[in-house]
Amino acid sequence: MLGSGSVERGEAFVYQQVQQPPTISIHQVKEKEIIKEKEVIVKVKCSHCQRLYNEILDECPRCGAKR
Repeated sequence: MLGSGSVERGEAFVYQQVQQPPTISIHQVKEKEIIKEKEVIVKVKCSHCQRLYNEILDECPRCGAKR
């Protein structure tokens, strides 16, 4: 009975598992890193007029006294 479509004993069907391509998630999470730098301005007190001014200056902008 080979032509009738029946399977003889001892024969086995081999099923191969079809591998699916890796799925791509639609809801991917993207992280954004934000770095903020803050500039620090240091003030010094004038020894002559007692006013505050930026440390980067060599003399008081108000009275002109040197540090």
